[in-house]
Amino acid sequence: MGRDAWDRYQREPAEQYESFCVYLNLGISRTIPQVAEITGRPIQTLWNASRKYHWVKRCAAYDEYIERKAREALERKILQVKEASVTAAQKMMALGIKKLNTMNENELTAREAKEYVRNSLAIVQAVNGENQNATDAVLEMPNDNDVVVYLPEIEGTKSEEKSEEKPE
Repeated sequence: MGRDAWDRYQREPAEQYESFCVYLNLGISRTIPQVAEITGRPIQTLWNASRKYHWVKRCAAYDEYIERKAREALERKILQVKEASVTAAQKMMALGIKKLNTMNENELTAREAKEYVRNSLAIVQAVNGENQNATDAVLEMPNDNDVVVYLPEIEGTKSEEKSEEKPE
């Protein structure tokens, strides 16, 4: 036998290995009758070769190998996309910081300020692995000129409630 289970066995006849390759290449729904139809070889000869040379076991090993290779290729692509996303985000952040450093604060509308704060909170939360759903709830814009930011409580601390009681 060769290096891999699906390689030709040392004493496996070329014609039987060729039939095995047809069987192998049919994919997971492969059958011996399909091989007989494709090769024109007697079905009983193929059944005997399949048992003698362990076609099912060899194909299972090959199928697992292909699945592993496909998973590895997919993982590489996912990592490439993540790396490209980080690179793009870094470039966008650098451009944003450059613009923020050169702009006059009067150029910024209240709505833009709200988005800057929202986006910066989302970035900080993402970097810290925190729940980003809180970002929508912490920003309010009561009018066109004001942005109110409510920061969520830090776990383990208790907020103090201040009453608005008038002295008598």
